Amino acid sequence: MTLPRKILITGGAGYLGARVARQLSSRSDLEIVLGSRTAQGSPAWLPSATVVKADISSDESLFEACRGVDSILHMAAMNDAECARDPVGALECNGVGSVRLLEAAKKQNVSRFIYPSTAHVYGVPLEGRVEETMLCRPRHPYATSHKAAEDAVLAAHDDVKIIGLVLRLSNGFGAPAHRDVNCWALLVNDLCRQAVTKR
Repeated sequence: MTLPRKILITGGAGYLGARVARQLSSRSDLEIVLGSRTAQGSPAWLPSATVVKADISSDESLFEACRGVDSILHMAAMNDAECARDPVGALECNGVGSVRLLEAAKKQNVSRFIYPSTAHVYGVPLEGRVEETMLCRPRHPYATSHKAAEDAVLAAHDDVKIIGLVLRLSNGFGAPAHRDVNCWALLVNDLCRQAVTKR
């Protein structure tokens, strides 16, 4: 019998991370580990998951969170509004924090590091056909901090230290996995909320 592969999902209680964690939990070949700033029990919406402390500002915490992990889906990040309010914090969290996690992953011999970034790295406005080969011109702290993390992941991949994969996502939409997620600033979600609440 083969043991299930362990996947650490940082930001696993967030809007997109929680949906991905729920979907992956249906697979018997995966053990889902949610990274959290504070150690806590498994959430009611995903009781099969293990929760570990994964403080993006602590090398020791990240090293322990990566122990025995096969793959990391790194989704912990500040959102665009938070980045606009605190550009230095954006770079610390999204950029430097991602590098810290990547370094811990390499030390713990994690095989894969998947980094969902943003299409905003191409700049604004996004018009016409957007292709991966386009030159990146990030202008907003949200985009520049994600681009810094992307560069670190791709450099580690090129150095054959880890299999690194960067995904550039556009706007997400849909119901959150649990009530504690604030996803109502996203355009489609906000329009749906307004239609239901008449506000």
